[in-house]
Amino acid sequence: MTYMAREPYANFWPKVADTAFVAESADLIGDVTIGEHASVWYHTTLRADINKIVIGDYSNIQDNSCIHLADDFGCYVGKYVTVGHGVILHACTVEDNCLIGMGSIILDGAVIGQGSVVGAGALITKGTVIPPNSLVLGSPAKVVKDLGPESADNNHKWAEKYVKVAARYTERVINPPAMPDEHLITLEPYALLYTRAGAGVCLRDPLTGKVGVIFMELTDGMALERCLNGERPVRPDTSSLLAHFLSAMECRVRLVLINGRKDEVFYARVTIEAANEVMDKLVELDARPSDALMMAVRFGTAIKVVPSVWESMENILPQLEQLDADSPDSRAPVYVGDS
Repeated sequence: MTYMAREPYANFWPKVADTAFVAESADLIGDVTIGEHASVWYHTTLRADINKIVIGDYSNIQDNSCIHLADDFGCYVGKYVTVGHGVILHACTVEDNCLIGMGSIILDGAVIGQGSVVGAGALITKGTVIPPNSLVLGSPAKVVKDLGPESADNNHKWAEKYVKVAARYTERVINPPAMPDEHLITLEPYALLYTRAGAGVCLRDPLTGKVGVIFMELTDGMALERCLNGERPVRPDTSSLLAHFLSAMECRVRLVLINGRKDEVFYARVTIEAANEVMDKLVELDARPSDALMMAVRFGTAIKVVPSVWESMENILPQLEQLDADSPDSRAPVYVGDS
């Protein structure tokens, strides 16, 4: 599982239009603006730390591309622009209805005129200005042909195809094709096990009695225990603040799903239902298991796990029973709920 980074830099946060699609593994950093119906695809980096990056409406930045800046130049991509796989745009301007071929490099201060096509692997050197509707090939690149005004129309249509593809991906993110609920395993909090390294949250399958454990930070485990006991923090912690915010926005947590594991790292998804004056839809978000479990407890939401993940987890019930018998009180499991 990968995570999209939307990170601030110098107090600038990326701004992404509601209709845009940004892949989970794309990184948006700093003063980045993504326009309406634009798309930024997998393993792409847009780093706006020393200037700004603007991606126009209906444009697409395809997989493994990189966009960065210079002190003197930002990077501006117009509307209905297709930027192919593995392209580097550095402090340049690409005007409307252009197609930038795979593996191209466009350097500082260069301007690609509207309707142009930059061939795959081309190198546009610093300060080069390409006239509108040009076909540009080579390294260093040269204008080899005037494509005429129909070039802009063709490139426009190509970008529209990506708008449709991105729309399908957006729908998949918001309403992902879920595993049938009957195939998921429902878990309940069973015990907390504190160690010097942190806290283990023990989850039980009430049908089989199996108990699995997910480890988290000590402070997260203690906060979860307080929540399970119905205790409120003296001052709102992060999970309390999020819960209050969701409640104020008339949102509710519909499902917490533990859906992945890599070695000892677990992954979770939280499905939130928003039904208010602002929006009416389901949103599924990546979450740390500790945060996801906290939200499940606060909202009384079902905790479910993908069968393959549950099968990979050892049944620690015998160890818990042994700890009960052998350990001093400070090391004994803390049982919760109806355990």
